[in-house]
Amino acid sequence: MGFRRLGGVALIVLAGGCALVSGAADLSVGDDGSSSGASGSTPPAVTPPGAAEGGAPPGTDGGLDGSGQPPGPPPPPPSDAGLDAAVDAGATRVRTLTFEDGTAVGAKGFDSVVGQANVTTLSPLSGSYTFRAEKEGSWGNVVFATETELWISSLIRVESVSATGDADLLTVGLEGSHTIVVQCEDPPNGLLEIEYDGTPFGSAPGVVSGNAERLALHLRAGNGNALVEVWLVEGSGAHPVTPLISSSTLTFTGMNGLRVGITGTDNAKARYDDIIVDRAALP
Repeated sequence: MGFRRLGGVALIVLAGGCALVSGAADLSVGDDGSSSGASGSTPPAVTPPGAAEGGAPPGTDGGLDGSGQPPGPPPPPPSDAGLDAAVDAGATRVRTLTFEDGTAVGAKGFDSVVGQANVTTLSPLSGSYTFRAEKEGSWGNVVFATETELWISSLIRVESVSATGDADLLTVGLEGSHTIVVQCEDPPNGLLEIEYDGTPFGSAPGVVSGNAERLALHLRAGNGNALVEVWLVEGSGAHPVTPLISSSTLTFTGMNGLRVGITGTDNAKARYDDIIVDRAALP
């Protein structure tokens, strides 16, 4: 075995031509094969690959407290079930009218109001405010982009209807200036009747004057097979599977508006609240 120094690198030549390279420039080898460093010297510290001098070992972030310990496992992600529900509802909801800002027209109300119609705090159907149509020719308007399928729901209380007439309680505007109208006839136990452009196509016993009820409609556009379904449930109970009135033989291409109130010419009074227009389902 022989020893050679190449600049600052010590090269030890072993028998058979093999060589060992040492990064210690002061390494010396004696004739008897022993080795020693320079007086008082120690081997240099080795820094792990990828770690800055004085830094943490690779694969760690040094710990927030500088301890150099690997971080613990990340916390589990928060549950987003509630967020998903909110996003889904927001994605399908067209309008929600609660009147809880104390006005008939605005963010929680109609786009416009016609006749003697306003909000009241007297005997509200829900919350603190309720919309009231006080006579014939009084209603609130909702306008939206054309939809091919809608679910519409409203709390309603018919206060009075003239003994010789009927009351148009709710009107759905259709493309081409057509309408679907929900009427109440024959007080005090009103016959609920549905009209398409003024022509009745379904009726059933239903509206009881003075009772709080939930009126609901499902409309789907079609050519000769357009669907209209109507439910009426006392109070805020769940809607039954089978509608009170149903037709699947009409023709209309879409819905683009809603009139809530007494749109006809017969004297009547009614209250409305929690009006919902949705693309997917009843509330």
